[in-house]
Amino acid sequence: MSLDIIAGAQDFVVSGIDLPPNVKKAMAAHDAAFEKLVEFDGENDDVLNPMFESYWEERDREAGAQAVREGRDPMALPSLLADARNRRNLAIGAREAMRLELRRLRGELHKAYMAAVPTLVAAAGKTYADAADAYEKAQREAERARSAFHAAAARRRVLAHQAHGRTAAGHLRAEAGSRGAAEVDEFDALLAAEGIVEPRGDGSSDFPPEPKVTIAVQGVAYVVTADKAAKLVRAGVGKVISK
Repeated sequence: MSLDIIAGAQDFVVSGIDLPPNVKKAMAAHDAAFEKLVEFDGENDDVLNPMFESYWEERDREAGAQAVREGRDPMALPSLLADARNRRNLAIGAREAMRLELRRLRGELHKAYMAAVPTLVAAAGKTYADAADAYEKAQREAERARSAFHAAAARRRVLAHQAHGRTAAGHLRAEAGSRGAAEVDEFDALLAAEGIVEPRGDGSSDFPPEPKVTIAVQGVAYVVTADKAAKLVRAGVGKVISK
């Protein structure tokens, strides 16, 4: 099916605006005609398809063979291809009339819409102003929320360090330009890297103790942190006994 006549049928109608009643009516008429044409093409694809002859020739051959197998006269059967050719002419004529009607309705829609555009411009200006105000307000609220989040993160970090007799050196720094959920994720990761493994928790899991291992150095067993044990093993002066 070729709907080249439909291409751009409503590409001139700006979406997201409240159209006048007469424009809505013209659009509804156009859409109904378009749907009617699409439905007609689908229902008659067996004759409108450019390859229709091959399809019906095969059906004729199958019908002739079936008649012989059943002991009937195949030449007495009506030709499905001939019938398809007749229906194709009817379908082409009907489709062309539908397309012409669609072109007419498209013209009416365009005329009605363009006549309403001056009024729509004024309405669009008001909509733009409202959207701009809402956007600026949301931006201000977002910046306030971001500042509050930064302050909350700093408090969480300093208090966690203080609770463990530590000093929180420096400041948390997310990637430049990071905002919203991405920045929150970055702060979560930065806090976890310092030992505040559950920043949103009650602090009970802050700064978990380093895992300890038993290592033998010159025949004497020592319990040390896994990090220190690894260094001794790499230096060749220790051997891990148990983890």
